[in-house]
Amino acid sequence: MEVGRGKVEQQPFARTIYSLAAKRFTGDLVLRQGRREYRSSWENGYIVAATSESPADSPGRVALAQGLVNSSTLGIYVQRLAATPGLDPVELLVELAKLTDGQRIALRQGVLARAASRIFALPNADFVMDNARTMRADAELAPIDLRWLIYLGLRSHYSLQRLRSELSAVGDRGLRLLKEAIPMLPAFGFTELETPILQKLKSQELSLANLLVISGLDEATVTSVVYALMACNYLSAGQPQAKMEDTTAPVPTPIPPEKKKSLEAATVRVRGGGTSKVSQQPGLAEETALLIHQKLQLLDSGADHFAVLGVPRGSTTVNVRTGYFTLAKRLHPDRLKAIGVPEVRDEAQRLFSAINKAFAVLSNAKELAHYEKVLAAGGEKAFAKEQREAEEMAIRIIRSEEHYYLGEMALRRNQFAHAEGEFRKACELNPEEGEYRALYAWCYYCNASDRAAIEREAYGLMAESLKMNAKSITIRLYNAKLLKLMGHKEEAIAAFRELKRMDPGNREGNLELRLLLE
Repeated sequence: MEVGRGKVEQQPFARTIYSLAAKRFTGDLVLRQGRREYRSSWENGYIVAATSESPADSPGRVALAQGLVNSSTLGIYVQRLAATPGLDPVELLVELAKLTDGQRIALRQGVLARAASRIFALPNADFVMDNARTMRADAELAPIDLRWLIYLGLRSHYSLQRLRSELSAVGDRGLRLLKEAIPMLPAFGFTELETPILQKLKSQELSLANLLVISGLDEATVTSVVYALMACNYLSAGQPQAKMEDTTAPVPTPIPPEKKKSLEAATVRVRGGGTSKVSQQPGLAEETALLIHQKLQLLDSGADHFAVLGVPRGSTTVNVRTGYFTLAKRLHPDRLKAIGVPEVRDEAQRLFSAINKAFAVLSNAKELAHYEKVLAAGGEKAFAKEQREAEEMAIRIIRSEEHYYLGEMALRRNQFAHAEGEFRKACELNPEEGEYRALYAWCYYCNASDRAAIEREAYGLMAESLKMNAKSITIRLYNAKLLKLMGHKEEAIAAFRELKRMDPGNREGNLELRLLLE
C-alpha cells in the first residue's frame, strides 16, 4: 500500500532519504523521471535490494572497477551474455574470471551499492513509497547503511550546482560537528581525503564558505561532506560568520607608474576639445582605468569567470547578473568615451568581451555545469589535457586488446614468433595489464634461439606480471609453465600447487602437476 509520495526537488533529498532510515522504513522506494525508473527495497531503514537499468551499474562494469576482471575477460563476458541472455551475469563472471566466494560476494555487494545509489541520480524525479516490498534480500549481502549511501550518492551523482542549491538554506551560518556524532563517522565511509574537513568541524565552528577557504580541498568534496553530515543531523548550526579572506586568490598588483601617468593625463583631456565631464567627477577616469588594469591582471593570471565578474564561486544567478551589469555599465565604450579614458579603450574592449563570455557561461545551467567540471580539473587547459589523455588511453586500450587477441590466436597454433610480436605491442599500448606481460614473457622465452641467454630477463618479466595481478589464474599458469620449461622443477611444483589451491578445476595446471610428480 502506498504510504507517501513527493518530488525530489521539494526539499534537500538527502534529508528525505535519511528520514526514511531514521523511521526504519520497510517497503519500496520508487523514483521515476521520464522513462527512467529506479527502485530500492528497504527493511528497517536499510536498503536490501535495488534495480538499475544503467549500463554503468552492470556486473561487468562493477567487476572491472573492482579489479576482479581484466578487459579481455570482460570482452568474452559480453559476447557470452549476448549469445545466451538467460545466464546469471554474476555467475558468468565467476566462471570466466575464476572468482573466489569472497570475490563473488564483493561483486554482488558492489552491484547492489551501485544500483542503490541511483536514487540520487534523478534531480527532477517523482518518488513513491510503498510499504510492500517487491524484491527479496540476498542473504549473503550486508544491508546498506543509508549514511554510507548518502555520501556515495552525493559524490557520484550530484553536480556542484545541485549540492549548492540543496545546501543553500545553511547560508553563512557557523557549523560544528556534534560530539555525539563523532563515533558515527565511520558509517559514512570517509577516507583520509575527508579527514581535514572533519578535524576542522570537530575543533571549531565554521561556515561552509570559511571551511572551503581553510580546508584546501575542492568545493565538491567539502560540500558533499557537509551535506551528508547535515542530512543526518550530525552538525549544529550557529550564528552567521563573515567570510575569511582567501589568501590563495590572485592579488592584483598596483598600476605601473608609467601607466598611471598616462591615465592622469587622460583625466584632464577631452577628445575634440571643450570642457571635460571629468572635471565634474574628479578621479573617475583614473579609478575606471585602474579597475580595467586590475581586472585584466586577473584575466591574464588565469582567473576563473567568477573572479572576473567579481562574485564568489557558488553565487546565485541573481548575484551573477548583478556583478555582470555593474561591470558592464562601468566598462561600456560609450561611458569610457564620456569620462575621457581613450588610452585604455582597446584594453577595455578585451575585458568587456571577457565579462560577456563569463556571464554567458555562468548564467546558463548547462554551460555552468560543464564549466564546474573544467574548474574541478584545474582549468581549461588542464581539462582539455585530461579529456585528450582519456581519449588517447581509451584508444590505446582498444588497440592493445586487438593485439592481445591476435597473440592468443597465434599462441594456440604454437606460432611463438608471431604471438611474441603481438603480445609485445599489447604491452607497449597498455603496460599496466599483467596478463599481457605474462604471455609476452612466455612467448619471448619459447621463441628464443638461445633460451639460457634470456632466461633471467624472461622470468623478470613474469615476476613483474605476478606483482601486477597476483590473483590472475592465467598469470599463475604461465608462471608455473615457465618455471617448468626453465628446468626449475621444485619451484614449478610449488607454483602449480598454488594454482591448484586457487583454481582446483584448472585442467592444464592439474595435468602439468601430475606429470611433474610422477
